[in-house]
Amino acid sequence: MSAERSEHKETSIKVISFDGKRDRFLIWIEKYKAKSMINGRLDILTGSKAMPSKGSYDAAMATAEASRTVTQKSNIVDYRQGMCAYSDLILSMDTTRAAGKVAFEIVKQSKDVNHPEGSPNLAYENLTKKYEAKT
Repeated sequence: MSAERSEHKETSIKVISFDGKRDRFLIWIEKYKAKSMINGRLDILTGSKAMPSKGSYDAAMATAEASRTVTQKSNIVDYRQGMCAYSDLILSMDTTRAAGKVAFEIVKQSKDVNHPEGSPNLAYENLTKKYEAKT
């Protein structure tokens, strides 16, 4: 096996799949939030901790590592956590059925000026608005 080939291993990613069915949303979202808590991403997902903007992240990354402030270091960690949360959300959408494709589009479109690559909190809010039981 060549050195180049051994550097690129595929790994499996475990997701809690959502099929886009309203009657399954409440169970799925609770399981998803539990997973987010375990991964340290629940606060960014729910919005109790703001995800730094892409601009703040880029500015922090442009600063030499030894010169970064505590805030810049925090922005890097929090932005990456937020992007991991967004990635996990979009990977959790089961696109094998039409209803899952709708849920996927809701997550995919959860972007704004400060988070052009995706906002996990906006996706969480949009999914909740769409699927949470109306009383």
